Amino acid sequence: MILLTVVGTLAVAWDAWLGSAITGAVVIGLFLAPLGMSFSLTLDDVLHPGRRAEGFALLRTSKSVGVIIASSLIGFVSLGASALVSAALAFVSAVLIGAVHVRGAHRRKHAARRQDATVSLRT
Repeated sequence: MILLTVVGTLAVAWDAWLGSAITGAVVIGLFLAPLGMSFSLTLDDVLHPGRRAEGFALLRTSKSVGVIIASSLIGFVSLGASALVSAALAFVSAVLIGAVHVRGAHRRKHAARRQDATVSLRT
């Protein structure tokens, strides 16, 4: 979903046709709510029950910082440049999420191997 949001942002930044900007805005709008829900559900699963308030406060703060950065870019540079910066930041986020996911899968695989080796040593 993040990568499709990046594509939508690039379509908005592309100044060739008004239809591409409208299509990009629709694509971005289609994925904003599901991404927000996905982030909230993931945080709810990952956070320790005693730290949920802090985790969700951090999520709200990060969303606010994103809005501030995007608004500042629109105010200081062109709309196309701000869309390109937003697309780059979304792409970096997608790469980081992918890297964390791959690293977590790698850790789970090694943990399962160690557990299997420990069980076989005990028997």
